Amino acid sequence: LAACAIGASAAILFQSSVDFGIELLGLAVPMVLVATTLLGVRLRESRGLAIRAARGGLVVALVGAVVVLLMTRTRSIQEDHDFLTGDNNHALAEVLPVIERHPLDYLAFGEAAAVMVRSGDPRAAKFLNHALRLHPTHPGLHRLAARMLIATGRRSQGAVEYALAVRGTLMPKALIAEIVTLLPEVELAAAAIPVDAVNHQQILRALDSVKRNDVAVHWLQRVVLGPRSDLAVIDQLYTLAMKLQLLPIAEQAARRRLVVSRTHASRILLARVMFRREAFDQVLRDLADVPTWKGRLDEKAEAWFLMCDTQIEKRAWDPALECLHKLDGSGVIAPARRNDVVKRLTIVNDQRTTEAKQKAIEEMERALRSGPKSP
Repeated sequence: LAACAIGASAAILFQSSVDFGIELLGLAVPMVLVATTLLGVRLRESRGLAIRAARGGLVVALVGAVVVLLMTRTRSIQEDHDFLTGDNNHALAEVLPVIERHPLDYLAFGEAAAVMVRSGDPRAAKFLNHALRLHPTHPGLHRLAARMLIATGRRSQGAVEYALAVRGTLMPKALIAEIVTLLPEVELAAAAIPVDAVNHQQILRALDSVKRNDVAVHWLQRVVLGPRSDLAVIDQLYTLAMKLQLLPIAEQAARRRLVVSRTHASRILLARVMFRREAFDQVLRDLADVPTWKGRLDEKAEAWFLMCDTQIEKRAWDPALECLHKLDGSGVIAPARRNDVVKRLTIVNDQRTTEAKQKAIEEMERALRSGPKSP
């Protein structure tokens, strides 16, 4: 009896593992153990014709079980999975027997729902919801749910289902292409990509391949403004916004980076975007303490160059010359970049000379116009 109990428990465990259920394992095993405890009797050796007949019957039953298992009606769940995934044009009559054989298999219900969607069967939603109850995180089921919702006009709900599908997909290129096709609106497409996705690079490459960097920017904004800020993601948003000339978004990313990491690198990124926005006075205020910076010389040199370039853009030639001479004598410039200082000095001198000549010509013209008139 104990051996039978162990065998029954093993059978229950195997069946539960195959059919994705825990109810049988959680209820039947304790019942078998209790039954073997209550019904246990002392064993004694028995002989006779009845015992031999029983043993023969057991052998026949086992042989019959083997024959039944080899029949098509008792196909294993793996065989049915291979059947369902091998062809995308199944008829409903081919899928329903799979459900009868494996009532706890999500794939059969999901495939039945897909067949019903193609044929316009109103029961599709019922079958799909049951498949999701059996496997709540399966990305393919959420993808099918998103398509059904979008087809019925519930586009925002479809975006939510797509987000659940992306969360469970490691290589989302095809899924991202489908999202931006069915949800071309920037906000909806960005909402269909979860902010907690771990495969940022794959998502960004997928969006770039379909030329939807506008969706990438909107999605990265949502990620950056989330509770967990990652410097790498902030830098991705900044770089992409600068590339697309979205300067307000680039400034937003730079200021967010400055909050998360108040470093010289963060200050340089903010100053660079403010320079592009022609907020020159703001750049000069933000970088006024550059000569006192400690740490990496390349960062200090870059900030100093940016400050001198700001004076040049303002056409403040004397402050620009002073800035460049101080930079040249500061010792932070690598020999390879010495020529950058010389180029800027040449530009300043040439522009100042040109401006002085133009001013002299204008004064001469004014003098000629205001000269004494002939009688």
